[in-house]
Amino acid sequence: MQKFGTDPALSRPGRLRFVFSGRVVSLGLSANATYEEVARRLGKFSRRRYGDPVAIHVTFKPASHAAGLG
Repeated sequence: MQKFGTDPALSRPGRLRFVFSGRVVSLGLSANATYEEVARRLGKFSRRRYGDPVAIHVTFKPASHAAGLG
């Protein structure tokens, strides 16, 4: 259960952004994510509604932030 006032995406060590021609979709990403997970998430977006992805951006927080040390 999510605590009030907390965003579970902020506790994730990374972000995954799918860039389409008309919009950007940003999702939380676990530290041990695989290409398979990225592909599975991309597959959930309808080509008819979103079109083809223009870019995929993957970013991770520095290890000290991900571990809650910074």
